[in-house]
Amino acid sequence: MHGKCLRRRRRRSRTGVGAHPAGKRGHMDIQAIHDHAVQVLAGKVPGTDRSAARALFAENAARGHVGSMVFLGIVLLDGVHGPQDIPAGVVWVRKAADAGHSEGEFLLGMCLAEGTGMERDLEQAIVWLRRAADKGHEEASFIFAELARRGHSDI
Repeated sequence: MHGKCLRRRRRRSRTGVGAHPAGKRGHMDIQAIHDHAVQVLAGKVPGTDRSAARALFAENAARGHVGSMVFLGIVLLDGVHGPQDIPAGVVWVRKAADAGHSEGEFLLGMCLAEGTGMERDLEQAIVWLRRAADKGHEEASFIFAELARRGHSDI
């Protein structure tokens, strides 16, 4: 589930240009670091180990970049280019959801629906999926509609 989300997020992210030397990161703005991390993760920065994207997302997420929180949550949940850490992934997805990011809301809803890293809670899953759907998140809208079709009276 999450790997598919990661591919979709990569397609939606802005394209960065070229490599940014690590020594100049301090001079890059937070969005530029995020964009660069997306390019590193996608393997589009020659000579850069793709696992370096995790550190860039972590640095940026700690600085408050919500998109990096989503990406960090995904790579931790799925173990992309490093060890899987589901509890930490859920923490970052929740932070993004709490900040109002529709992908974070969707991912948190899915974690709650599936019991990934937390106890399964369909009622809360529906709340988060509805929030994401209300913001136009297509996959959340589809899943929310499917839950409604199945007759969940609490939606």
